[in-house]
This record gives sequence, C-alpha cells and structure tokens, in this order.
Amino acid sequence: IYGNIRSFYLNILLTFSFSILICFAYLHWEKSLESGNTLKIRLSALLVLGAVFVAVGFCAFCHYVNAETMYRLTIDYSLPGILLPLAAVLSKDRKKQFLYYSLAIILFCVVSYTKTPYVWFALLDIPILACYNGQKGKTRLKYGFYLFYPAHLAFLYLIQTIF
Repeated sequence: IYGNIRSFYLNILLTFSFSILICFAYLHWEKSLESGNTLKIRLSALLVLGAVFVAVGFCAFCHYVNAETMYRLTIDYSLPGILLPLAAVLSKDRKKQFLYYSLAIILFCVVSYTKTPYVWFALLDIPILACYNGQKGKTRLKYGFYLFYPAHLAFLYLIQTIF
C-alpha cells in the first residue's frame, strides 16, 4: 500500500514473458535480414515494434491508478527489466554479448535505483558472467540450484515476517 493506493503485485514471470516475446521477435527479424526478402523483413520489423509497443503499453497501464478502486498493478522491474535480456541477444559473439549485457545492466541500475535501491546488487553478476566459458557446467550441483531458488525466497519471506 502506497498512501491510499493499493498495489496488486504481478510476479516476475510476466516480466520474463514480455522479455521472451521481444527477444523472439528480434531474433526472428535478425533471421529475416539474412533471407533478403523485403516483405519478410518488414513484417518481422513490425513484429518487433508490436512486441515493444505491447510491453510499453502494459507498463504504462501498470502505472495507471484506477480512481474508483485505488488499485495499481505492479510489474517487476518495469520496462527496463523487460528490455534487459534483449542486450544478451543483440550479438552472437560472446565478447560482444558480455559487453552489451554489462552496459545494459549498468544502465538498468542507474535507471532503477530510485525505485529499488538494492538493484545495485545486480552488478555482482558481471564478474560471474566474465568467468563463464560458454560450456555447460557440471550436473552434480544441478539439483542444489533447483532447491536454492525456492529456499532463498522462503528465507527472505521469513526475514520479512520477523522484522
């Protein structure tokens, strides 16, 4: 609740869905450029613009407060969070991918820190990504990571309820 405004929280999967839609549209457009077919290129470009337009429109709608109910939808990380994964697919070259994503995460932190000051912790993923060699990791820790995600959310919820 923000003053008299109640917020209805939409979870991160919606943010991911918009990101996937935009990335898919971009990769489709990129593939159509290789074909040389101008109609396919134009339609694919419209698909990219449409995906971005839908995401921007939904984010704008989320910031709208219904005057009667005083409800507002809250989407995780808003438009910067939706566009962030696009930086990782802008190039097929791993070094360029890392550079684009690193710049995008820094820009994301600068844009988002007023609403979520803890967003600066996102910069910690840059050194981890710098160590990635492009190969699949060992699978012996796979199930540990599957357990870590819900366990850390439960732990954070526990901390929130105690304090």
